[in-house]
Amino acid sequence: MTVDPRDLRPAPSAQPGSIPLEQSPPAPARRPRVVIVGAGFGGLAAATALKGAPVEVTVIDRHNYHLFQPLLYQVATAALSPADIAQPIRAILSRQRNALVLLGRVTGVDTRAREVLIGARRIPYDQLAIATGARHAYSATTSGSPLRPASRRSRTRPRSAGASCWPSRRPRPRAIRSGARAS
Repeated sequence: MTVDPRDLRPAPSAQPGSIPLEQSPPAPARRPRVVIVGAGFGGLAAATALKGAPVEVTVIDRHNYHLFQPLLYQVATAALSPADIAQPIRAILSRQRNALVLLGRVTGVDTRAREVLIGARRIPYDQLAIATGARHAYSATTSGSPLRPASRRSRTRPRSAGASCWPSRRPRPRAIRSGARAS
């Protein structure tokens, strides 16, 4: 909403430089605040979909870059530079006027007060999108690292007869015959 300067002329009885209450411009309406937690594929897709919408978009991520993981193997094989698959989030959303990028780790969400907590800082929201991604859970991992599957030896059944911690399975056939042989 634009205000015409002619509407702001003071009344003759008012003091110079003051604006009478009946002619003061209305307070601008607050735009809805959308907070997006996570700047992966889902978070950036949500933020760019709101480009040009009458909302205030705040993107919160614990990294200042977006990593294009499908090409990560090419960095590992030295086919690409790490700079080719990682871009700053602010650069990705730089042409979007209604977007603000915050760097921080979300420690909680206060649903009653409608605020996202980043340590002691509170970010108010009207709509919240949580797009933090997924983590792989290798259930067979004994090494403690979620990035490396366990070795074949650790996935096999223990040879001791008293291993009752393993789930029971269908009984295996005792002998397998292949081919036809006259007996």
